Amino acid sequence: MPIKEHEELKECIHEVNQLLLAFADERDSHLLESFRLKVKSMRGHFVTVHVLCGKAEIPIEGELSDAGKDFLIIDHLHQNFFVPYERICNINHSEMNEHMTGRHGGELANLNDCCRRELMLNFGEVVAANPFLINLFFGMRLHKFLCAFLKSDICVVTKDKGEKKGCLLTVEEANLTLEINESKETISFEEICFIKD
Repeated sequence: MPIKEHEELKECIHEVNQLLLAFADERDSHLLESFRLKVKSMRGHFVTVHVLCGKAEIPIEGELSDAGKDFLIIDHLHQNFFVPYERICNINHSEMNEHMTGRHGGELANLNDCCRRELMLNFGEVVAANPFLINLFFGMRLHKFLCAFLKSDICVVTKDKGEKKGCLLTVEEANLTLEINESKETISFEEICFIKD
């Protein structure tokens, strides 16, 4: 094998091993951060994420729009899917279809001058008011990110109970509470396969 190809192969094997280690030991925050950074490098790419939900494997196709500390966001036809890392079986690049947006490049590249100025002069206030910007600059855990959706309608897909649609009332570290038909239902994050906004 030529030296250049051999070096590229070694680099690919190293990256794959880092990703596998991140899934193997969730408690190692360094490995999870490596996985998050690798996934963030795929932002703007069209992917198919295979999600383990009970015994089924559900494919979600769309643009990988961002990655938090323990979840990623897939934009499918302007609907966000929030997928916890521990539910991901694999991620494959997929072909773009005519309904997908095709946004590539830096997240802040399309800001107008007024927004750029506000971000530069009032960084803390601007970023603190937007969970997507907080996640972009610092990374967030899913339960913290979902606080921005309080009093909004969401759909939670669980491994045992299927889809639950309702208004998000509360979010805690271990669970969230939905109001469904005037009754409250608490769902553990351990049961959640993914969430749609």
